[in-house]
Amino acid sequence: MRRPSTPLLALLLALPVLLLTACGGDHDDHGHGHGHGHDDGHAHEEGHEHGEGPHGGQILDVANETAHLEVEMNHDTKAIVVHVLDTSNAPLLIKDAPAFAFGEGEARKTLTASPVEGKDGRASEWHFRDDAFGGEIEGGTFTLKLGTETHTVSWEHDCDHHEGHADKDGD
Repeated sequence: MRRPSTPLLALLLALPVLLLTACGGDHDDHGHGHGHGHDDGHAHEEGHEHGEGPHGGQILDVANETAHLEVEMNHDTKAIVVHVLDTSNAPLLIKDAPAFAFGEGEARKTLTASPVEGKDGRASEWHFRDDAFGGEIEGGTFTLKLGTETHTVSWEHDCDHHEGHADKDGD
């Protein structure tokens, strides 16, 4: 009977170890790539778009696909509506109100959202209102808490995205 060569045997023995370490990464890191866990007390910037959400808004990634934010801009009502969603885009109830920071320099503002019809002190739909939302804003940064972890998500306002959804020419 023929014995396998030493390099082939070494590869066969190393393969399971390589697969297990490559797939898992640092389990405290949850695959975020920032090299430390979430119990370090500061926010971690995340977010990339996933197209249009169930309410017609822009979908942003939160916590490396742990959740989504759906962002709807309505210039007429001077409001931004944020829906906190799970990865299947179903409502995800959170307790702490999200914050939204926008603007530059001395004009920079940070707003706290108001919940819409919460349950047990938690809500999945949150509203931000400011006169600046009646004009054009370039975007901003959302900060929200999921469980014990705080996440920061950048958003770039896409004027063409919401055309036909929330804006109506009433003037």
